[in-house]
Amino acid sequence: MATPQNIIDRATSLIRVRTSGVTFSTDDANKNADVFVALQNMISEWGEDGLCNIPAPTSLSETLDVPHGTIRALGYNLAVEISGDFGIDPSPVVFNIAQETKNRLEGEISIDISVDMSDLAFTFKQNNYDVNTDL
Repeated sequence: MATPQNIIDRATSLIRVRTSGVTFSTDDANKNADVFVALQNMISEWGEDGLCNIPAPTSLSETLDVPHGTIRALGYNLAVEISGDFGIDPSPVVFNIAQETKNRLEGEISIDISVDMSDLAFTFKQNNYDVNTDL
């Protein structure tokens, strides 16, 4: 389990825009708020896509109840998402891990392909086919 601030700190560390060992919010509170909004949007989008089944956090200190792999995916994908806001291209390693972790989450989505046939009307017309006469 992690907090949104933990994910933000990880993401900003991955693209090297915060001081090592310092929580990003103390470096630039306004930018931290922008990154938090980006994280909220990402979690909402991932929820719609079925990748992450949690509501978007409302505070930086809220505990997110998701598996560790999802936290990793959020951190790396947030780094890629916000890198343009800082005028930075994410490293190929960060980009590849972001893509790989998101692909793993997508691979775990179960797809329901059951068909509800209760509203389909079938009619059967008996033609009285005679096997002996082939009519």
